[in-house]
Amino acid sequence: MVEPDTIIDGRYKVISRLGSGGMADVYLAEDQLLGRLLAVKLLHHHFAEDQEFVERFRREASSAAGLSHPNIVGIFDRGEWQGTYYIAMEYVAGRSLKTIVREQGALDPAIAIDTVVQILRAARFAHKRGVIHRDLKPHNVILDEEGRARVTDFGIARAGASDMTLTGSIMGTAQYLSPEQAQGHVVTAASDLYSVGVILYELLTGVVPFEGETAVAIAFKQVSAEPRPPSAVNPAAPAALDAMFAQAVTEGCEGLVCKSTGPDSSYQAGARGWQWIKLKRDYRTELADTVDLVIIGAFAGRGRRVGVYGAVLLAAYDAGADVFRAVTKCGAGFSDADLAALPARLAPLQSPHKPARVDARQQPDVWFEPGLVLEILSAELTLSPNYTAAWGQIEDDAGLAMRFPRFTGRWRTDKAPEDATTTRELVELFLTARHRPIGG
Repeated sequence: MVEPDTIIDGRYKVISRLGSGGMADVYLAEDQLLGRLLAVKLLHHHFAEDQEFVERFRREASSAAGLSHPNIVGIFDRGEWQGTYYIAMEYVAGRSLKTIVREQGALDPAIAIDTVVQILRAARFAHKRGVIHRDLKPHNVILDEEGRARVTDFGIARAGASDMTLTGSIMGTAQYLSPEQAQGHVVTAASDLYSVGVILYELLTGVVPFEGETAVAIAFKQVSAEPRPPSAVNPAAPAALDAMFAQAVTEGCEGLVCKSTGPDSSYQAGARGWQWIKLKRDYRTELADTVDLVIIGAFAGRGRRVGVYGAVLLAAYDAGADVFRAVTKCGAGFSDADLAALPARLAPLQSPHKPARVDARQQPDVWFEPGLVLEILSAELTLSPNYTAAWGQIEDDAGLAMRFPRFTGRWRTDKAPEDATTTRELVELFLTARHRPIGG
């Protein structure tokens, strides 16, 4: 333990010890050069003796230092001191989410969702820059004095072995690890998002979805057991969120889907993937990216949607070939009112056969001549053998598909179908970091 008034690396004067974790001790210190308070994370000495660990630690700290975002705790400096290594980071006066839940129990649902939206904004920002947290949990999220969520330790967890192997820190992490991470598989952005789903569950209920005496027992439950619905644990939690968690914290699901929690709610649906981290209040924030796609087909409705279309087939324009290539099937992204309005709009465009300017592997119930352009919230673009957008341009025998598309409510009557988003533009979006597929 470092005593108060100790000067670390000739610059950082220790004031007090803030806490300790499996990898490091954290101290409140004063920067003697700039006269500001900051937090210094000092690695335990047994880690400093592992050169491979140290190299990963340096690399990840440098990557995390490039993250400047209102919901991410900034990293200012890193260095070596008395046989170990440290990171100097922004000091945030506040309490961790874990402390708040321990003291207060479940949070008001509106506060819980708002807090998670902030965490997701931080995650999206970091993921776009190639940094995955790997250890998201309430302990690593601080609510500052203004109620703003601040995520700490981005990317640094990668430096060490999984906390599943660290005696004394197993339980604190295993409860939030995704099944693939707990089983030693490749960790992607989706793994972070699974962890955020567990955080939201805990904020709504005051408990984690899975408990166990060992990390292995928790991991087994993750892949074999169903969590109790949040509303069964806490009746104040909206029952509308129950199905979301049934998917979010079981193996093999596409992930967290946050549906509207009330008639006036503006939160949009999402999924465990890039669409999930677009969970937001409206389409005017920096989290929204849209594309304009053309309706080329429709599928019959079921249930309450009998008599209207249940989904539509959307295409992008291939300017070189002068054809419209299928990109996505979109149904859940429309309101009932939106779909009810479609038949009248599309009737003049109906075709008895697939139009000559349409390229699609799907067989909708009704074909349309390209004419109606819709603004669609751009979700994850991914390779698929079932869609023909940009077919073979990125990978043989594969086209581009869009996962979890959502209609923004805008009929682009100002655009001709040839002015819609092109397949070339989709390729460019796919190749950028912000639209790359999970694991890409």
